[in-house]
Amino acid sequence: SNDELPSDREDEQEKMLQTFKQQQQERQGPHQTLIQQRQHEFADIEWLRRQLAHWAN
Repeated sequence: SNDELPSDREDEQEKMLQTFKQQQQERQGPHQTLIQQRQHEFADIEWLRRQLAHWAN
């Protein structure tokens, strides 16, 4: 029954691909929010720096 091997391999690759895609999507979710958090933090720091510069003058 060597005929079964190729299709089994294809099934396995397909499963791996599906899992990989799912992991990528799951990774992208938190990554997006992390970028947004960083941007907010950066904006806050910029605002603080401007305030400090304003007070210093």
